[in-house]
Parts: sequence; C-alpha cells; structure tokens
Amino acid sequence: MRKIIFLVYFLLQITYIALGQSTSNGSVSGYVLNETDKSPIEYATVALFNAQDSVLIKGTITDAKGKFSISEISFGKYYLVTEFIGFNRFISNSFILNSEKSKFSLGQLYLKTNSELIEEIEVVVEKPLVMNTIDKKVFNAEQNITSAGGTALDVLQNVPSVSVDQDGNVSMRGNSNVTILIDGKQSNLTGGGRQALLEQIPASNIADIELITNPSAKYDPDGLSGIINIVLKKNKLQGFNGFTSLTLGNNWKHNFNGQLSYKNNKWNVFSNYSYNINNRNSLSNSYRNSSFGENTTILEQDQFGFRNRQTHMLKAGADYSFNKNNTLSFASTVNINNNNEEKNIEFRDSIPNSLLFLRNRNALENGFGNSYELNSSYSRKFKKQGKSLDISMNYSSRNGEKQNDNIEEVLDVLFDDYLFPKLQNVLETNKNEIFTSQIDYVVPINDKIKLETGLKNINRTIENSFFSESNLKNTDSLQYEVQPDSLLNNIFNFNESISAAYLMSSCKFNKKWSAQAGLRAEQTTTTSTLINTNERFNNNYFSLFPSAYLNYVLVDSAKESANITLSYSRRINRPSVRALNPFTDYSNPQSLRRGNPFLNPEYIDSYDLAYSKFKNGVSFNASAYFKYTHNLIDRVISYNEDRTVSFTQQENLGYGRIYGLDFSVGGMLTKWWRLMLSGNGFLNQTRGILTREEEYNLNNDALGFRGNLISNFKVKNKYDIQLTSWYRAPIYFAQGKIKSMKSVDIAVKRAVLKNKGEVSLRLTDIFDTQEFGIDLDINGVIDTKLYDWESRNIFIGFSYRFGKMNSNNGRRERKSNHNEGNFDGGSDQGM
Repeated sequence: MRKIIFLVYFLLQITYIALGQSTSNGSVSGYVLNETDKSPIEYATVALFNAQDSVLIKGTITDAKGKFSISEISFGKYYLVTEFIGFNRFISNSFILNSEKSKFSLGQLYLKTNSELIEEIEVVVEKPLVMNTIDKKVFNAEQNITSAGGTALDVLQNVPSVSVDQDGNVSMRGNSNVTILIDGKQSNLTGGGRQALLEQIPASNIADIELITNPSAKYDPDGLSGIINIVLKKNKLQGFNGFTSLTLGNNWKHNFNGQLSYKNNKWNVFSNYSYNINNRNSLSNSYRNSSFGENTTILEQDQFGFRNRQTHMLKAGADYSFNKNNTLSFASTVNINNNNEEKNIEFRDSIPNSLLFLRNRNALENGFGNSYELNSSYSRKFKKQGKSLDISMNYSSRNGEKQNDNIEEVLDVLFDDYLFPKLQNVLETNKNEIFTSQIDYVVPINDKIKLETGLKNINRTIENSFFSESNLKNTDSLQYEVQPDSLLNNIFNFNESISAAYLMSSCKFNKKWSAQAGLRAEQTTTTSTLINTNERFNNNYFSLFPSAYLNYVLVDSAKESANITLSYSRRINRPSVRALNPFTDYSNPQSLRRGNPFLNPEYIDSYDLAYSKFKNGVSFNASAYFKYTHNLIDRVISYNEDRTVSFTQQENLGYGRIYGLDFSVGGMLTKWWRLMLSGNGFLNQTRGILTREEEYNLNNDALGFRGNLISNFKVKNKYDIQLTSWYRAPIYFAQGKIKSMKSVDIAVKRAVLKNKGEVSLRLTDIFDTQEFGIDLDINGVIDTKLYDWESRNIFIGFSYRFGKMNSNNGRRERKSNHNEGNFDGGSDQGM
C-alpha cells in the first residue's frame, strides 16, 4: 500500500510539472544532497506549495548535481517539499518572494535515509533517446536493443549521423576522419587498431554515445568531423556486484562478458573480461575497362574471402577516496587479438572478344596483436562548488604482426600454358607507444562565470617494418629461387610530440543567454625516418585552435523547452603513418598504394547552427553546418601507361567545403510506441589541380544523404521490440558515384528472473541488402566494384546481474538504466 501511495503522489507531482502554467516574477533554487556522504541526489522531486492554503504551485526534478530551480513564480509566501525514494521527506521553512527579493536560494538541503522505504520502493527512470547540451548530442545506448548482445560497432550503426562500413570503419556526417574516445580519453586502443577494440566492447557496457561535432578548446583538435565519445557505465552500487552475458550467433559469432566489482565508502574495485569470436564470409567483384588510344584492355576480378577474428580483453582497476573531495584511481587494460583470413581471387585479363590470361591468386593472412594500457589519475574537488583539479597519466603500447603468404598461378590462354607460379611471402610488424600526461583545473569566478585551463603532452613512437620475399629468377643459374625483395623491404619510424595548453571561459549572462569561448595552443614536432635509405623527414609546426559557443533559450518551462546554439571550432587532420610511408603496398598488384612523406596537416574551420525543442514528450533537433578545409588532403588515383595498374596516393590539394544539414525527431506516439527519425544530408566540394607527368583536375562535388528510423514497441509490459532501418542514398562525385546502401534490423528483449536477467533475440540485415558498390570513370578508365559481406545474422543472448542492488544514495533503477549490473570501472571523473 505504501508503494502505491508513493507512486500516485509521485505521478501527481510529475503530471503537474508537465501541465504547469507559466506565472511571473520570482524564482527559487537550491541543491538536494545525501546527508550521509554529502553526494548530490539526482531525480529528487521538489514541490512548491502556497504557505497559506498548501496548494501545490509548481514542481521540478533535480539534475545530476542535485540542483533545482523553479522560475516564473508570482510574488507571495511559499514553502518547499523535497523527497526521494529511500529518504525522509524534507519540508522547508516558509519564505517570501517580493519585488525586493525576487530570487530566493535555499542553499543545500540534506535528506536523511529511510531504511524502511529503501528496500520496498523502486522507480523507473527512462532517459530520452537523444539529448542535446550546449556542446554535444547524447544518444542513449541503453534504449537501443537491436545492439543487445552485440558490440560497440553495432551501437554506433544506429546512432544518428554515424555510419559503419563493411570493414568496421566509422564515419560521422559522411566523413571517416573522426576521433573516437573511450570515457573522454584516447589511446593506442582507439588508434589504428580501433576496429578490434570496438568489436571487443560489449554493447551492454555502453551507457551513452556523445557526438561532439564542434569540440571545445579543452579537447584535442584532431578529427575533421569531430569526436565520438563512448561513455561506459559506471559502478555506483555499494557492496559486491556482478554481471555476466553470453551471446550466440550463427557461423560462430559469439560474445561473452563477465564483470565483478566491490565498493564501499573508500574503495571501488572492479574487473571485466570479455571474449569475442567473429567469423565472416565476403564476396566481391570488379570490372575495369581501360582505353588508351585505339587499345582497350579489360580486367575482371572475383574474390571470395573468409575471416576469423578472436579477441580477449581484460580490464581491472581501483578507485580510492581519501575523503569526499579526493580520489586516486588506477586502471589497466590488456587486449589480445588473432585475425586469420583467406582470400581467393580470380583475375581475367582480356581485350575485347579475347581472353588473354587467367590468373588465380590465393592469399593466407595470419595476424596477431596485443596491447596494454596503464592509467592513473587524481581528482580533487574543493569546498567551493564547481572548483576542481584533475591530473592524469596514461601509457599504452600496441604490438602486432601480420604474415601474408601468396601464390598466384597464371594460365596463358592463347598458348594454353601455365606459367611458373608466382610466390610472395610478406611479414609486417608494427609497434606503437603513447605516453600522455594531462592536468585540468576548473574554477568558478562567481555564479555566472567559470574558467577552465589545462596542460597536456603527448609523445608517440611508431615503428613499422615490411619484409617481403618472392620466387625470383637467379641471373646466374636462371632458376627460380625464393629471395628477399630488396626493393620492397623497409623499416619506417615515426616520432611525434605534441605540447598543448588551453584556456576556456563560460558565462551565463541571464536566463536566456549563455556563452563559452576558448583557445588552445599546440606545438607539434614530428620526425619520419626511412631506415633502409636513411632518409629523414622533419615537420614542426605551431597551431592555434579557437572555439566558441553562443546559446539562446527560447522557452524554458516544465512542459516545453527550446534553444538555439551557434558554435565554431578549428580542427586539424594530421597525416597518418600509412599516408606518410613512401613505400608501396603490393598486397593487390593491380591496385597499388603508397604514402607521401611530404604531406602537411590540413586545418578545418567548422561552423554549426543548432535548434532544439522539446514539447509534449516530442523532441526535435536540427543542425545546419559548414566546414572549410585549408591545405586539403585527398586521395589521388592515377594509372600506368597501359591503364592496367592503379596507384593511390594522398596529396595536399587546394581547399574543400562541406555544407550539411542533419535532424532528428522522436517521442512517444502512444504508451507502447516510441519513434525516432533522423537524417543527414551534405554537399562535399573539393577544389584543386595536381600537376605530375600530366595535369589532374581534381575539382569534385559529392552529394549524399543518410536516414535512420528507430521504432520501439512494448507488448503487454513484458516484451521490448525494436525495429531499426537505415538508408544511404547514392553519393555522386566528379569521378563517379558510390552506390546506395540500406538495412533493416529487428530485436526482441524480455526481463526474466525477477528483473535480474534478460533474454534477447535479434536479426540483422533482414533482407540481406548491405553491399557496397562504387563506379569510377577516370581519364578513360571505367572501374566498377561491388563488395558483399555476410551481414544477415541471427543472435540470441542472455544476461544476468547479481549482488547487492542498493546504491549509496538509496536509488534503484530498472528497465533501460541497468547501471547496477554493468561495471566497466572507474570513478565518475571526466577527462
């Protein structure tokens, strides 16, 4: 009975909040805290009553800092009632709002725990699917059940403005130059081998995906299209807790995850182990018609591939709180992955109406990699509200090697004769080390102005080696022998040091206007060395990266909110090691790649105008954006004299412009149906002329669009069903087009074992429509490629959480917020 009474009272308050009428003049504010440990209480209800007749006037809910504010109150005499599940009700003394004192602050209100209620009542907290703040868009991953039992890549596939291709490459707003962070931090684990890591992070560990299209000066400026920050769930529960999940998929696509944690007033100790195995088949074919003069040659390729990837990841760490204001944290992560792949490629060389050569190439690839990371941090919160100091150090190392064994048999069709088989064995090794140190300091000047400053240093060392041997003809014996390819073998070293400092200020002018501005300065020193030729390339540069935000609140009431944000940031795209290494990649003899050691970084000025509105349970977000790229880096494709071999190399061209518009709209259509529609359209313009042996006009206009639809259903309050679909329109550009893509997924989830467990079933790419195609027409060469990989799969999953389910503020959550069962560790510290 007590539970029913409380829930009725709670719903009445929320109903009044949703339907409350705007009045005028006065306002009241304060903070709601746990009396036991002085921690803020989020989602506590705060109700304003008339002191004369105890009539409910208005109400609200506290935010993550425990803060509440009620505005537009008529002058009069009032009192506040504050309560939260598991705590005794707090009733304030009466106070008066008048023309002399229209703004009243109650300061800090402390709630005492109620041991009887804490075990009896639980509340359901449903977060919106998409939320906007002044500098980022937040996607609630916990409500995306089509990724249940999947990985971070499955979650990202359903995030508005984000797409993932068949090779696990992530792009945002149509551009793959995006920085990916894990809990606000970057390391080796999110660098060149980030696909393996994203496949290793279970979807059940992810709380939110943050899209930061115009990052502030506090963040590293790398990434043309911005930052994707994957926010992992945090352990907020006292005592011993655990979580385990198992997902089984067809063709050996399995995922296991196990987590344990223990927390008391001083310690938070956590560990997590996950194992992922993923087998995948793929098919591809290409057709190249090359005309030069009166001659025409045709090259056709059909490829079948099979890949087996296995990864293990173990993470463990601890947080120690000396007191409520000082926390020391340590964490370590180990990642081991094995990747085995087999490809069989059939080549047909011909001229019109006549087949010349039939070639069959069999490639076996065995790859192994391991990485580890060590993190330490210290966080101090001062007595002054909002003042903090964070110091962190991070070391990460990644080692990997890849062995390729290739054999190619060639049939001379005209003479019906097999030529001597071509053999090539390749061993590639790489070592990558990063050491990062950082200090961040935040100090509020007053209630309206806040300053942030910090220093950061990054030292990166990369060593890549390439060793190849082939069966070459000995000039003395005229016999074929396996010999090192002296013209191909090389060792390439890269060293980079970045020292940065930033200063930011944010200001809230009044209820309507707020702003943030910052400046980041960086000194970068790079050295590239080609060991076998003793060539050395240096590139040192100093850069300034300003950022600015201006926010205007159109409406801010209990039932409706709307705001407009204008933002600007300057970004940088530094050339990758692969783009710099001047040696040629011969893994496909007909499509060669080589790096350019003289590449300079490109700079991007990014502008964004965003509008956000929430009313009657429906949210609408729209952004118009523009990016201007200086010293543009782009891929240039050229061909040899007879147009049979292509060469791909990156060059600094003229400039680039991107015009875009993205939007999302969603909300509850009925009590059992929620819908969200999102889309992103863009025009990407490239302007540049490159002169080599001949002049290449690289002016290019590419137009693209991608749309997502997410539909959630609840059946008899037992089953959660989600249907997601996405469509990417053809992208047209000067040299051809990228063909359209589309997919539809469905998932069903149900809670079992008294809500401690969940079972899920999902089917990906129901209609088997995910395939990537591109058509090129370059200087007399028509090239058509189509890639089709195994994408229609079925998965069944089970998860179970155990342990003490009480958090230190007395709050229990269920449904979409399963924080009590997922502990990827760490305190609630940010960057």
